[in-house]
Amino acid sequence: MSTTLKNECVDFDAALRRNSGPRPKMKPASVTRSRRARGKAVAIPSPKDRGVVIKAKQDWDPYEAGRILVRNFARAEGGSISRTKAAARLGIRPEELNHLIRTKRLVVMADSKGRFHVPVWQFGPTGILPGISDCLRHLGADYWGHMRFFLTPVETANGRTPLELLRKNRIAEAVTIASETSA
Repeated sequence: MSTTLKNECVDFDAALRRNSGPRPKMKPASVTRSRRARGKAVAIPSPKDRGVVIKAKQDWDPYEAGRILVRNFARAEGGSISRTKAAARLGIRPEELNHLIRTKRLVVMADSKGRFHVPVWQFGPTGILPGISDCLRHLGADYWGHMRFFLTPVETANGRTPLELLRKNRIAEAVTIASETSA
């Protein structure tokens, strides 16, 4: 089952209900096993593939699907760097970088250990890509939601991602999409 995603995120619970049929009877101690959809392939989005989805294992585990999704986002558009390296790249102190993160002027992502990483795709030749902070003002507080917004193709932008719009200096269009997304 291979589908193209258009400006949407995977709802793992809905995908599980849709693809698993009647739930098998499981012992309460087997929480991980009870959340698996046996024998069904479920699509997981990959931002690197510009909205094309990849197939999960037949024995679908939503936690593994989440790990794959996180890995794909982390590697998209050149990967990410540590906060220290990002501060050095911008020519500012780490405290100033933390201020940029707190005031939603920079996209970050947290790993499984709670460490923050800064995606390199948001940097232009002279610093932070113009329009990043304008878009972030309209988005919620979810770090992964920010990543999904910038890396997911949008139908109203002819299949381009908001990141591509910002790179082409179409800031107003990207900000409009961000405001419509948050509404």
